[in-house]
Amino acid sequence: MNYITDPSYLSLHENYSNEKKTTQELQENTYLNSFAWKFISDAENKGIKIKKIIDNKIKEGGFKDFSGIDEPNNLLKNFFYIARYADINKNDFTQKEKISKNSPLYYKELKKATYDEKPWNLDWRQIPDYIKKHIYINREKIFTRPFNSEFKINSVNFNSDENNFIHDTGKIYDRLESSTDPKKDGTRFKFISKCAKCNRLQSNPIIQYQDDNHPYMEGYLMNVLDNKDTHAKKYYKTAYDSKLGLLSGPSGTSHRVKNLITSLYKNHDQNLDLIITSICLACLGIPYNCHSFYEIVTVIMPDNKDFHNIDKFNLSYKKIDWNIKYAT
Repeated sequence: MNYITDPSYLSLHENYSNEKKTTQELQENTYLNSFAWKFISDAENKGIKIKKIIDNKIKEGGFKDFSGIDEPNNLLKNFFYIARYADINKNDFTQKEKISKNSPLYYKELKKATYDEKPWNLDWRQIPDYIKKHIYINREKIFTRPFNSEFKINSVNFNSDENNFIHDTGKIYDRLESSTDPKKDGTRFKFISKCAKCNRLQSNPIIQYQDDNHPYMEGYLMNVLDNKDTHAKKYYKTAYDSKLGLLSGPSGTSHRVKNLITSLYKNHDQNLDLIITSICLACLGIPYNCHSFYEIVTVIMPDNKDFHNIDKFNLSYKKIDWNIKYAT
């Protein structure tokens, strides 16, 4: 399994401001919220009780940590219902047979490409070298008294050479629990996360930066290249060459949302694809950081590569015809 190790790849955000600006504009677009609200209403009229089903799930304690619950933004609330309904009916809306060969998900479904792997799901020997090196370089900032207390570390030899220090760190890491519960202390998840955040104000090969030095937590997690073929490598290289941000790999949620919406609206066209892309970017992008523009548009509009350019997308979404009535 080969990881992308080039720090310039992991921190490349020259066009980041364009993506942020676009996302914020979409979040303020009242037409998007009207579309999302109307879709839920149209589904209701067809007997698809999206809101009722998801509300029942919430009452049962589901979706506690999902963005969209108790949000003041109506677009986010409406998208929350649509996206969660699509996700709990994953088998119905993945529709593998309809995935374009130009979509990154095509190779994922064939198990020919791996786009993401979480370091905390790996043993220390599998952790990529650039993360280990980051921990060694920043060891005095990482292994502070609170950090050592949480992970039950008795002592740290800062004078140890790099190989021995990394070896000793591995012993600490491998005995930690693999839980990904963000509220649980002393886990591999917390260990990696806290190591990643230790050096927030400097260039850090583990983190892709967002606004005000808030890290793209997924940015250093998803850069795993499949060792069976080159599909994932090609996908990420295209983003790199286009100076587009990365977060978590191709968006399966966006794919399912598109299939849910187009299963109801039969007169599916490019205009509708632009609307769906806009909604997903507004609700999955900044500041929620679930997926980047590139990870969304390449899934929703895989065959329209002109729209994979953020500037061309900007021009196109501003020309969306909101008067088209999509028939159920």
